[in-house]
Order: sequence, then structure tokens, then C-alpha cells
Amino acid sequence: MNWFQSRLSILLLLLVITVAGCNLIPGSNGYSQPDNTDIQGELIFSRQINTDSEVIFSSGDFQLDIPKGAVGQSSLLQIRKTPVNFINLGLEEDFIQVTSLYSLLIDESARLLKMPASISFSIDPSLAGGTLFVAERSAGKWRLLPFSSSGSRISSNFGEFSEFVVLKKRILQPETASAFPELLIKPEEIIIEGNRFASDSLQIEIRYRENSQKKLSPGDRLLEISAPTQFELSFVTGDGKTYTQKSSFSPYRLVTDLQNQMLVKENSDTLSTTYLISLSLKDQDKNKFPEFIQVTALIKDQAGNVLADKKIIRTKYLQETPTGTSTSTGTSTSTGTSTSTGTSTSTGTSTSTGTSTSTGTSTSTGTSTSTGTSTSTGTSTSTGTSTSTGTSTSTGTSTSTGTSTSTGTSTSTGTST
Repeated sequence: MNWFQSRLSILLLLLVITVAGCNLIPGSNGYSQPDNTDIQGELIFSRQINTDSEVIFSSGDFQLDIPKGAVGQSSLLQIRKTPVNFINLGLEEDFIQVTSLYSLLIDESARLLKMPASISFSIDPSLAGGTLFVAERSAGKWRLLPFSSSGSRISSNFGEFSEFVVLKKRILQPETASAFPELLIKPEEIIIEGNRFASDSLQIEIRYRENSQKKLSPGDRLLEISAPTQFELSFVTGDGKTYTQKSSFSPYRLVTDLQNQMLVKENSDTLSTTYLISLSLKDQDKNKFPEFIQVTALIKDQAGNVLADKKIIRTKYLQETPTGTSTSTGTSTSTGTSTSTGTSTSTGTSTSTGTSTSTGTSTSTGTSTSTGTSTSTGTSTSTGTSTSTGTSTSTGTSTSTGTSTSTGTSTSTGTST
């Protein structure tokens, strides 16, 4: 009996080992497929970048160029490279992945760029003759971007950090490559002079070459505006009124359907469609307007591909030349050209080096020194010590109480006291 039990134990042990061994054979049911969401590509770049950073990075078939001033704030930028077909990109079957997937990872607050950067890829020369696309995945959705090509290298501009890959169309469609929307914006930058916008409106025009007469569904054609901070914009409606919309919260985006006839004017024929959008700046609060906005036109073609064109519109501030009343209390120093139109009053020490011009009433109490050309038209009054070195011209009534010294040419037309 003991002999039989020993033999039975050995047979059972061999059976367990055999079953376990079968599960270790590659491809057997004992292997579980990896979860794509846990797969991370190879880290090929990691650097802290800031507003003054200029980044030129090259690795294999990929190159990244970020100009100085493009990054809105200091943040850690990482780039991960995922090899071709290593994970499922969720693309349609008629696309072939040509290059690795490059993921540009950065904090959400620094995702948008203040000016366009560029990426470029080297591809197999044998593929250059096909229908190629630079695809961008943003917020989980794929978009096809316009690009330029030179030999076996293709390049594309981008305005936000996301994921990029080069694709080839498995089934060629001759018209698809030229069907990208064309985005035109006037003015090309938003200028703020003092407390007002230089332009009353921002005009957005989207031109699209039609390749089919398919029936459009909501969301097939969109205008997306994004910014680094929350914002609101006033759309001009067809009857001339304004309709204000507020962006979403982080990411800060505002999306408008181009089929919205209240906000969008459409001109179309059998060959092309043009969409016109007008944004009013008249009642816009300049203090709440973002430093820049990214405008994206999104068009879904007959095959379901989303074709995109993007532009960055920056805000530029200009200082006004004071016109009217200028008052300075304390020490006032001007080096270069100083122009005052209206009433100019200085109390304390006033020093001007270069060309000084005053039109209207000019009053100086204290020590006033002018070196260079000094011209006063109207009533000029100086109480205290007034010194002029160079050419001094006064037209109208000029009154000086105290010590007045002029070295050079002094001309007074009118009453001089």
C-alpha cells in the first residue's frame, strides 16, 4: 500500500508540473495581454524650461524646435517615444503608422504656447510619394495637421504640447491632401493702446475646399478658441448684436459649431465654403483679455478624418503719448524726446535731456533744467531756478520768477517776463 501511495504521489506531482509548464508557453491562454493604458514609451527628453528657454532637440527621426519666448511659464517638459505599432493608437484601419509616437508631456497650465513651435520627422524615402499626414492627439482625439515637406523630411507647426505621429493613407484619396481648412485672422495680433483696443473687432475667416456633398452633422465643423487662462468673448450676431460666451475651465476652451447661423456667416458654392466669424472688442475688458489665444479650425472630411489649421494670436500693449494734462510732483526726469500737449505741470525738480516740446500751458515750480532743444508754445511759467543749455524757444507768454539761466540760443516770441 505504501508503495502504491508513493507512486500515486509522484504521478500527481508530475501532473501539476506539466500543467504549470503549459501555462508558460508563449501564446498560450496562461498569458494576459498587457493593458495599453499602463504602457509608457521610452523617456528621451526631460528638462525644466521657462519663458526664456530656446529648445532644439533631435533624436533619431524626430526633431523639436521651440523658439525663445514661446513657453508661457516655467515647467518640466518630458518627451516619450513609443515605437511603431507597439500600442493601439485607436486609428481607423485605412491609416498606417509611419513613425514612432512622440508624446510631449507638460503641466496643463503650460500646455499652450505663446507662439508656434515646430516638429519634424525623417521618413523612409520610399514612403514619401504616398499620402502622408502629421497627426496630433489632443484630449484623446486625433487631428490631422498641415505640413511642409522637403525630400524625406516633413515638418509641422504646433501651438500646444500634445502627441504627434506621421501616418500614411492605406487607400489613396487624391483630393484629401489639399482639403485642409485655411484659417485667416485680421488683425494678426491684438493691440491694446492705453485703456482701449486698437481695433473694434477680430475677424476670423475659414476657407474649406469641398470634396463631397455629404449631409453635415452637428460637430462636423468647429471653431475652437483656447487660452492659458479663463476668458470670455463677444460674438457679433447676424443682426449686429453681441452674444458673450465664457470658456470652459481647465483646459480653457470655447467651441463654436460653424453651422450655428446666429454666430457664423456662411458663403458656399459647389467647390468651397467660407465661414466668417466676428468678435467684438468694443466692450471687452482689456484686463481680463488673455495674453494670447489659439484659434483652431476643425473640419471632418467625408472619411471621418478631422483636418485642422491653427493660429496663435498674441496681445501686444502699446504706451500712449500723453495728450491733455500731464502732472508731475517730485522729481521728473526725461531723457530723449519729451512731448506734452495740453497742460503740463511740474512741482519739484524737472530735468529734460534731449528734445523737450510743450504745447499749451507749461508750469514748473522748483528747479527746472533743460539740456538740448527746448520749445514751449503757449504760456510757460517757471518759479525757482530755470536753466536751459542749448536752443530754447518760447512762443507766447514766458514768465520766470527766480534765477533764469540760458546758455546757447534763446528765442522768445511774445511777452517775456
